[in-house]
Amino acid sequence: MRKILPILWIVLFLAESAAAIIIRHDVEDSQYRKLGETYSSSTAYLRGCAATLIAPTWLLTAAHCVDGRGGELFDVRHLEERYRIADISLHPNYDDNNDEVFDLALIQLKDAIHDGHPAELYRGTDELDKDVVFVGRGVFGNGREGLLARDRVERGATNTVLTVSPQLIGFRFNKPEKATELEGISARGDSGGPAFIIVDSKRYVAGVSSWQEGNGLREGTYDVFEYYTRVSSHIDWLEKTMRETQPATLPSHPIIDAMSSGSLAQLEPIARADKGWATDGAVLSEAFYQAVANDRLDLARHLLTYSPSLELVRIHRMSIFDYALDRGRVEFFDTLLGKLTEGTDLSGGATVPLLVSRLEDDQEIMTRIELVLAKGADINAAASGETALLSAGWREPSLPLMKFLIERGADVNFANRNGDTALIDAAEMGKVDVLNLLLVHGAKPRHQNKRGETALDVAKKHGQEAIVETLRARGGL
Repeated sequence: MRKILPILWIVLFLAESAAAIIIRHDVEDSQYRKLGETYSSSTAYLRGCAATLIAPTWLLTAAHCVDGRGGELFDVRHLEERYRIADISLHPNYDDNNDEVFDLALIQLKDAIHDGHPAELYRGTDELDKDVVFVGRGVFGNGREGLLARDRVERGATNTVLTVSPQLIGFRFNKPEKATELEGISARGDSGGPAFIIVDSKRYVAGVSSWQEGNGLREGTYDVFEYYTRVSSHIDWLEKTMRETQPATLPSHPIIDAMSSGSLAQLEPIARADKGWATDGAVLSEAFYQAVANDRLDLARHLLTYSPSLELVRIHRMSIFDYALDRGRVEFFDTLLGKLTEGTDLSGGATVPLLVSRLEDDQEIMTRIELVLAKGADINAAASGETALLSAGWREPSLPLMKFLIERGADVNFANRNGDTALIDAAEMGKVDVLNLLLVHGAKPRHQNKRGETALDVAKKHGQEAIVETLRARGGL
C-alpha cells in the first residue's frame, strides 16, 4: 500500500480537515487560491480528506478515507457549514490490503447541501491528455521544496492526464518548463478529492485522489506521480447505489422546529403543553443537536428547566456532553455540567480527552475532569486515537495536568494510532520534566512506534540532546 493516509495528519494537528495542494514554485500563490475558490461549491471536507459534491445529499470520496472510521466521522464541511453523514458505502471490490484499486466510496448526507454546485460523473473513456483541476486545502508546498506548512487555505491546481488504466488515471508533477500554467498536485491528507474535467462549462468529476508514487523523490516535489481512481469505470455502481439507497429520515416534532429556528416564543408553549418530548430519545437527540450545532444556548437552557432525560441523548454515538465539547461549545458544556444528576452516567464516552483537547489554557480543566470522573467518565478513553494524557503532553505547560491525570489512573503507556506514547511525544518535543514524570510512573522507554522508533530514536532524530542524555541515564539505553 502506498497511500498518503489521513490519520497521521489528524493526530499531529488535531485537524478536522487537512487536504493539500502543492504548487509551482515560480507562480504566485494567489492564483491557485483564486482557482480553488472557483470550485469551493463543488468540494467538501471530512476529517483528513476531501470529497466531491455530486448531488445535494451525496458526496464521492476515496474508500480508504472512510473505511473503518464510521464511528468518528459525523459530518462534513461545505463552504464552512457542517452537514451530517447518514451512511457510507464502500465500493464492493475495495480491499484495504490492496487499496490502490477500487478506492471509491459514497457518503450519503442527512442534511442536504442546497447551496452547492454538484459535479456530474464523467462517463467518457477519453480522459488521456485531458486537462483537469484539483482542489484541496491545508498543507501547502511547492515543487522545489515539497511540503511547507499547513494553513487550511483552499487552492486549486491544474494538470494533464498522462496515463489511463481500467482503474486509474495518472499525473506527473512537471517542472515549470513542461507544466500547465497552474500546474500542481495534491498531497498528504488530500485523498478523496476531485479531478475535475470541464466540458462546455460543465463540471465533471473524472477521478478521486488515491495515492502518490515518489520513486525515491521527496513528497510533493517535481516529477512525482499521482494516481486517481477512475470514475468512468464505476458509473454503474455509483448510480445504482444512489438510486437504491433510501433517503435519510430525521425525527420531526415542534420542539425540533423551534430549536432549529431559534424561536423562544415558539418553543415555550410547546415545551409546556406536552411533556412527552422530555423522555423521547429521538426528539431530544435531534433537538439538542440543533441547539449545539446552531449555538442556541438560551433555548437549551429553557428546555433544561423541564429536566429532560439527557442520558437518552445520542448524537452520532456521542452523549450531549461529548458532542458539545466536540463542537467547541464550552459554555454549552458547562451549562450541561451544572445539570448533572445523581443518576447521570458518562461512562463509554470520550469526555475526558475531549476536555483536554478542546479546553487549551483553561484554568478550570482539572475541576471539570474531577466532576466527570465522578460520573463514570473513563480517564483512558480516546478521541481520534488520543487519550487525555497524550493530548495533555502537547499543551504548554503540560506537567501539572499530566501529573493530575496519572494520579487518577491515566495509562502512561497508551499508544495512539501511530504507536506513539506520551514518552515518545515528550522526547520529540524535548520536555525533560515530562519525560522524567512518565518514567517514574512506569513509562516503557523501549516501546517502539509503528515506524520502529523508540523515544531515544525520536529524540536523536529531532536533536533533543537533553532527552537523549536523560534516557541514557535513567533507562540504561
